[in-house]
Amino acid sequence: MATKYIPKPWKCSTAENFEYDLSRAADRIVKATGLTAAEIQQTYPSIRPYHLRALDNGETLGIRMAFAIIETLGGDVEVRA
Repeated sequence: MATKYIPKPWKCSTAENFEYDLSRAADRIVKATGLTAAEIQQTYPSIRPYHLRALDNGETLGIRMAFAIIETLGGDVEVRA
């Protein structure tokens, strides 16, 4: 059985895909609620305007940052194996 292409040697493709999916979900929730980075910072001070710009540009955030945004905006994440 062949292994999947690994885009980054320090991160498996499953983690890459998971971060991408989380980032797209976070972007949808941010756009639906219309909250700004300053409003999100009240709950998670580490959120910065460039994180929301990155989402807007289709970039991928790390798992922790994406979770922080989703949790702040009241979203839930369900993981199935």
